Amino acid sequence: RDVACDWSSDVCSSDLRSGGPLDLPPVLCLPGVLGDALVFEPFAELMAGRRRVFLADLPPGDPWRSAAILARRLEATGPFHVVTGSFGGLVCHKLPAHLVLSGAHVATLPSLEQRNQLQILKGRALRKLPAALVEPLYARHLRDSLNEEGLPAELIERVLARERSKEELIGRLQCLLDDEFPERPEDRPTLWILGENDEQAPWSTPEVHAHHPNAQVARLPGGHRPYATQPGPLMARLEEFWAQVEA
Repeated sequence: RDVACDWSSDVCSSDLRSGGPLDLPPVLCLPGVLGDALVFEPFAELMAGRRRVFLADLPPGDPWRSAAILARRLEATGPFHVVTGSFGGLVCHKLPAHLVLSGAHVATLPSLEQRNQLQILKGRALRKLPAALVEPLYARHLRDSLNEEGLPAELIERVLARERSKEELIGRLQCLLDDEFPERPEDRPTLWILGENDEQAPWSTPEVHAHHPNAQVARLPGGHRPYATQPGPLMARLEEFWAQVEA
């Protein structure tokens, strides 16, 4: 079920997408920069009956503000095993420790040094353009990206049906454009997931370990969003990781 969020008052109920045993920690899915948790639906459907899975759209703003809003929403439901899309991993870094049992970050930027400098230049240029130009450009880019990656056509249409403002997009990217980076708690169990065909996250295992030496790193089939295109291999690796954490 979809839940209407009133971000102006920072209140939104959690969106439970699959049921599961109450004696196992639930899973929280946070999307990437597009902010729409719909992209996790194929993964949530596969998890049905195994664990409770909550999907949460990202609140507006940088990782610090987004995490603060989410923390208030999730206080009564956690702690969680958190599974994130790229930008969602930066938000997860700033969630309070008592809400996060583990973090599994799909294509999350390991550090500022790993930024794609061409993309940063493009982002800084977009920041200066009017919303009337930025919003259709991003919508076209998003459609091309989701189609190229092979997301289900019906899911792509539902994702694209939601409007995304320039303010929302730039608000999330602001920290990376301005050379700010939310650091990950070093003692948090972490699995860094890299898609075998993900050109947006081309980092090697040594590059991840250079900044996160205690993180596990896994390469899985798929591109930037394996939770939408290859949920089976992702689920199998996550269940192995969660069992280690819970043990």
